[in-house]
Amino acid sequence: MSAFTDEEVLETFLTPTQARILELRAKGYTQAQVAEILGTTRANVSITESRARKNIAKAARTLALFNKIGAPLMVEVNKGEDIFDVPRKVFACATECGIKVRENTLSLIEKIEREAKGKLNGRVVTQEIRITILKDGRVIVD
Repeated sequence: MSAFTDEEVLETFLTPTQARILELRAKGYTQAQVAEILGTTRANVSITESRARKNIAKAARTLALFNKIGAPLMVEVNKGEDIFDVPRKVFACATECGIKVRENTLSLIEKIEREAKGKLNGRVVTQEIRITILKDGRVIVD
């Protein structure tokens, strides 16, 4: 039994087949097992799953862009800055606008390291990073 209806899926960026494959994969089934359940090939399951994940990633990027629209704050982190100095900069900027950032110092550094991987060399920023602070205190790292 599925956790969703086809009508629910039709209101998303996924097809019913994509949603079913993702659901079965989340339950631990292999692509071969999913193919057998759905009466198709493993290659078809692989392609469909890949397209579903691309749709999900695109939807996530769309939401991130939407959240940035009208965001009150943008903090620029320049090349050569130490990543350990960034939280102080973010918190100071947020405090000026009366926003309480949801991250603490450590979680903010970890978020930057995770989301700006290619822009760091150890603790040093190698490419400009933009940090958007949303009205509700969430932080987006670009």
